[in-house]
Amino acid sequence: MDRKSLIIGVIIVIALAIGGVFLVKSKKINNQNVLSAQTSTTTDPNQMPILEIFSGNVFIKQNGASDFVSATDQEKVNVGDVIKTDATGRAQVLYPTHSVTRIDFNSEMTIENYTTTPSVTKVKVDQGNIWSRVAKLFGSSDSNDTENDTLVASVRGTSYGLGSDTNGNTIVEIIKSHVYVECNADASKNIDLQTNNKLITNCLSKLSSVKLTNSDLNSDWVKFNEDQDKILDQRFPESFDDEPSPTPTPKPTLKPTAKPTASPTPITTQAPTSSPTNTPTPTPTPTYTPRKTSTPIPTPTPTYFIDYPIYYPIYTPSPTPPVIK
Repeated sequence: MDRKSLIIGVIIVIALAIGGVFLVKSKKINNQNVLSAQTSTTTDPNQMPILEIFSGNVFIKQNGASDFVSATDQEKVNVGDVIKTDATGRAQVLYPTHSVTRIDFNSEMTIENYTTTPSVTKVKVDQGNIWSRVAKLFGSSDSNDTENDTLVASVRGTSYGLGSDTNGNTIVEIIKSHVYVECNADASKNIDLQTNNKLITNCLSKLSSVKLTNSDLNSDWVKFNEDQDKILDQRFPESFDDEPSPTPTPKPTLKPTAKPTASPTPITTQAPTSSPTNTPTPTPTPTYTPRKTSTPIPTPTPTYFIDYPIYYPIYTPSPTPPVIK
């Protein structure tokens, strides 16, 4: 092999080595780009919840931040964000599924979890009242939960509120469908809360529901949410499929069968029966049997002896008197 051929062979080897390095580097860059694109789908702005402000002052503390700042309408909301209102503020978080979580005056809530696939939403009520309008969920792993320090409410399509009273009790009010409620500290304390019922509990005793009163149904918070639910249904008419509450089948009203009127039986007036006069039974007069009297004792006749100058009467003993029977 001459010198020229050797030099050409070395150049070819070096060229192949450099080309291989560029090929590996290019492939690595392409793989990183694909991975980056896959990861970005979880933070797609079109798949993030949006804050919609109704009125007043609404504040947000973003995940990792130390202070609240004024929120803006249509602002994106992330997992870990805390939303708070003052006495004038009301707002709602709209999820890509078209479910919403509304926040009342003087209330605070935290977005604890949110994913798109599966569709999972979890909100914690830190203070005040919130309202959930839940769109229909399709997957077995889909869920929508609302909780506080006392209990958690789980649904698959409904409209209900969760808050607290001045005594520290949790109040769950349901307007549509039903909600499964379970105590955090004791899962055996649970209830399937039905339409137009409410639960007031501190989870220290068995859970039981009561009917919503007219005062409950006509409260400002309930009426506000009913109006907003109607607007939401019009915005997304195919998103909600509330489970209808079973309507009890009315029992047929049986008409009473007219009983034939019996002719009155004439009452026969009976002549009073005189009470019979009891004839006294004569008491038999005992027959008197005169007692037998003893035979009179005859007076003894003295017998005189003349043999002596003086008469000495000799008495003959009287016979033995008869026995009286």
